[in-house]
Amino acid sequence: MIAGEAGMGKTHLLSVWTEHVRAGGATVLTGHCEEVTRDLPLQAVISAITDHLRAAGPGETERVLGPEAQVLAPFLGSSRTGASPQPLPTLRGSVVDHLVVFAALMRVLRRVPAPTVLVMDDAHFAGSATAEWIAYAAREAAAMPLLLVCAQRPEEAGTSSPEAAFAGAETVLLAPLDSAAAVEIVGAERAAELLLRSGGNPLLLVELAAADPAAELPRSIRDAVIARCERAGPAAAATLRAAALL
Repeated sequence: MIAGEAGMGKTHLLSVWTEHVRAGGATVLTGHCEEVTRDLPLQAVISAITDHLRAAGPGETERVLGPEAQVLAPFLGSSRTGASPQPLPTLRGSVVDHLVVFAALMRVLRRVPAPTVLVMDDAHFAGSATAEWIAYAAREAAAMPLLLVCAQRPEEAGTSSPEAAFAGAETVLLAPLDSAAAVEIVGAERAAELLLRSGGNPLLLVELAAADPAAELPRSIRDAVIARCERAGPAAAATLRAAALL
């Protein structure tokens, strides 16, 4: 589990790390949880698998899907022919039905060339079905050549966050940059000032360094703060704005 607040660089870290791992011979599947698709069941998981299959080609697709193709057909849609997956609006059925789908996905992952890495970014946006599958996969991965990596913003994790599934796993917490890192990024002359203003947040540090020192706060930072306030909900956003003014 990689945990870091907004702007701490978790996505960039994941990108650099996955390219390194891929260059070492591992098969890397990448899924991205999104707020707008939170209610689509297993969207990020299905997208990660279908992106891999699309790149692998028809022959490898048939081999990897195997007999599970029929079970996963409602979720895969026409992705076997190269189109985007079309998940069901809901994951209907009993707990047993859910486990059948979950197990089918794991059997598919077993056929992906090992060692396999499944990366799920922005896991704080995971819907209930995706979070449940991640918890299931975290247990099953112990008996497979599979590494499951999730990244999330802890402060935005909801009730469906899969964080509990990684209670016994290794957690990488992205802490604020220190003075040495700030000097390396922006130079010794402005490092102390910008580190103080940014609180060590990499995104804020870089944006402040690129802005005119005499100008007002960069628009990119203002937009990022406004967006985070809005995601907190109308009442909370109003409280945050009032507190900022005070």
